[in-house]
Amino acid sequence: MDYILYHGSVESFNKFDENKIREDETDAVYNGFWFSSDKNPSPAWVNPNYRKTCKVRLNNPAPINTVNKVYEKLYNEGVDWSCTRVRKELLKIGYDGVIHENIPFIDKEQLNKKGYYIYETARGSKYKLVLDKNHGGIDLYDIQDEFITGYYNVEDFLKSEELVVVVFTSEQVEILEEIPIQW
Repeated sequence: MDYILYHGSVESFNKFDENKIREDETDAVYNGFWFSSDKNPSPAWVNPNYRKTCKVRLNNPAPINTVNKVYEKLYNEGVDWSCTRVRKELLKIGYDGVIHENIPFIDKEQLNKKGYYIYETARGSKYKLVLDKNHGGIDLYDIQDEFITGYYNVEDFLKSEELVVVVFTSEQVEILEEIPIQW
């Protein structure tokens, strides 16, 4: 499947280079090229100088349970595991990336009928949206019923969500546009 997504970078370039993939990640046990549906993506905690609009191809994303099994296998074998080793192992067994975050589908009919809707993220976390009958809008809770925040409506909630895709090879990416960002 092809996506039009964004990538923030400190440097200007016209082709992604697998030699520049960071060895370690703070958000995952795998590495690769990270892309977002957010037009203001941040590259690894740094303000970007360039925003690239890219066509990203992801044909066979690894499910989170497979990612976890690969990581656990490497870890339990006593292998000096790294994000690169996890990525390469996933590639070897036929996966070309990971959907790190997704924009959830919210069944508005069920939300209105039951007063709540439970959804699961790409990484397996569950959350609950609850109609706020006292103040209007909807509230977001974790699965243990701890309040997180409120939203005006479902559309407001969905605007705060983003699709984050990680692909494993440079052949999966076509840079369509690069623009400088002024800070």
